[in-house]
Amino acid sequence: MEKTFNISGMHCNSCKERIEDTLKEKVEEISVNFTKEKARVKFNPEKITEKEIINIISKEGYEF
Repeated sequence: MEKTFNISGMHCNSCKERIEDTLKEKVEEISVNFTKEKARVKFNPEKITEKEIINIISKEGYEF
């Protein structure tokens, strides 16, 4: 499954890398664009849910 999330609170490349690093072991693929405030995530819903992805990113201090 592939989903694009709108994420606010990203200001720089470090924000992008922080989100990608936090999720890269849990999802199949992740690509974050901090200027557009979007993250494209490809994941297996049997291994991680959309809600879990949102919770993980929220814990890093970003909002949806």
